[in-house]
Amino acid sequence: MFESVVPQIDPIAVPAPIWLVKVLLSLTFILHLLAMNFVLGGGVIAAVNEIKGRKTGVQHHFDLSRRLSKSLPIGMAFAINFGVAPLLFLQVLYGHFFYTSSIIMAWPWFSVIFFIIFAYYGYYLYSFRFEKLSGGRLWAVGGSAMFLTIVAFLYTNNMTLMLTPATWKEVYVDSARGAFLNLGELTLIPRFLHFLIAAVAVGGLAVVVYGLAKQKTEPEFAKWAIKHGTWWFLIPTFTQFVVGVVFFITLPQDVMMLLMGGSATGTVFFLIAIMGALASVMIFMMSLQRDEPEPLLYSGFAVVLITIISMVIVRDVVRAGYIADYFTLGQLQADPQTGIILLFFLLFIGGLATVGWMLRQSITAVKA
Repeated sequence: MFESVVPQIDPIAVPAPIWLVKVLLSLTFILHLLAMNFVLGGGVIAAVNEIKGRKTGVQHHFDLSRRLSKSLPIGMAFAINFGVAPLLFLQVLYGHFFYTSSIIMAWPWFSVIFFIIFAYYGYYLYSFRFEKLSGGRLWAVGGSAMFLTIVAFLYTNNMTLMLTPATWKEVYVDSARGAFLNLGELTLIPRFLHFLIAAVAVGGLAVVVYGLAKQKTEPEFAKWAIKHGTWWFLIPTFTQFVVGVVFFITLPQDVMMLLMGGSATGTVFFLIAIMGALASVMIFMMSLQRDEPEPLLYSGFAVVLITIISMVIVRDVVRAGYIADYFTLGQLQADPQTGIILLFFLLFIGGLATVGWMLRQSITAVKA
């Protein structure tokens, strides 16, 4: 039965050790996740501040929106480029699952390109025509955030569909035109909300970072931005505990048990993620009571990063658990090509160094 549903593994050997490709998938996905969360969460925060600025007349809201408008197109470029590598590594390891689910939902999946273009254009319009747009700013930034939310929803559809091969045949028979959405999947909405809420929380952290960068030049705005961004982190994270529980209990029982002792890796990192989320909330709440919150904030950033890394590892365990009856990475053949691997790492390190330099220049410009 399984052979008739799941395509055969690509006979071409993987040109690197399987463990290395798996590590690179997680590493590059983390980079993409941080950038993607910023452009989606930052867009939501900018839109809400546009609304609050009009209602309250508080200038800080407009100032934050204007400053975010300069960063969102840059963040969008990072999110798109950082997204290429994990998608390629995903195809190397799980291509026969990913390609099948993409074909089943072909037209919605294909539309992702257009939604990203619309979102990108909206952020550029918001940035370059900030003053001229006036009342239209909310439509530009809010529309872009909405398009990115649709992209996230479509990605969630594909990533959940690729994990359930047992449904493919029936789905394809009922919807052979490639217009399927995985709306019947129990984990779809909790999983989507889990990532959406996390994006807003990370966007809040970006506002905190911006406030820290402006402490010397604009102390009043910096103090406001740090507290404002902290609340944007705390409220979604509190909500995340509820959504996370729902997401967890909708997982298939055998997959759920991997995080409760069935897998040492899954269980350990799941516990680290939970404790990290709780610790980050406590740290950022304590920072609100301090006149000089910088040490707590920096430690909070470190804890959040550890939490994100842990969740990415848990995600990998869950994915493997879903398709364990159909496929394991041990079935792949590897034929490591040292020259290609070394060339990749040279380019990868060079790319990261270039990105680091660009970020440093951007932060220096912000401080000026």
